[in-house]
Amino acid sequence: MSDPAVTAAQSSAFTMLLHDVRRVAGVDLAVGALMAPDADYLVIDKLVGVTTDGLRDLRVSVGAGLGGKATLLVRCAGSVSVSECQ
Repeated sequence: MSDPAVTAAQSSAFTMLLHDVRRVAGVDLAVGALMAPDADYLVIDKLVGVTTDGLRDLRVSVGAGLGGKATLLVRCAGSVSVSECQ
């Protein structure tokens, strides 16, 4: 994790959680980020099941995209198809 307050053990536990999410959800990849309660964006810094680091350090504003929407709503957000998100 990029946050210096996050310990190596916490970072490892978070990565293991993403592996569990990937397995239980049956998805190809899982990405994650920890953010401060007062932050208006998150930065993806954990990637599981990807072949490149292209998403690493992606900054997502609260309310933007599915991750930002989930952060804003404080719950999961998703769609069956891309057209439903538009």
